[in-house]
Amino acid sequence: MANSIAAAFLSALVDRHFQRSQGQDFREDDPLDKTVQKILSAPDDELLEALAGAIKESGIQELSIIVDGLQENIVCLLFELIRDATPKSEILLTTQHPFGEIPHGVTYIEYDKERKGLHIRYSPV
Repeated sequence: MANSIAAAFLSALVDRHFQRSQGQDFREDDPLDKTVQKILSAPDDELLEALAGAIKESGIQELSIIVDGLQENIVCLLFELIRDATPKSEILLTTQHPFGEIPHGVTYIEYDKERKGLHIRYSPV
């Protein structure tokens, strides 16, 4: 199943890239690591949409995910897409910086407060 998720993820990214740039960046003689770097240089929203699409396509019914160090707007988009792809998902957010609004159903740990025993904050139900 992991291989099919990875294949769906990469396929979605490559398809979007070709739509955006007509595939001019890819060359057959490029080393594999260079090709992967080109794929992963896609905008954050495309990466997240490809991930959510791959998860949904795989048919996974339950998912646990830990997210660390993403910007707040990216985290909110990720959670929205993951919830749509897998309604029974558990998400743990960790960060070094205070977060404004935490998406519904997310467990949040802020590093500095972790050491002080004030570390877990749940989103409002």
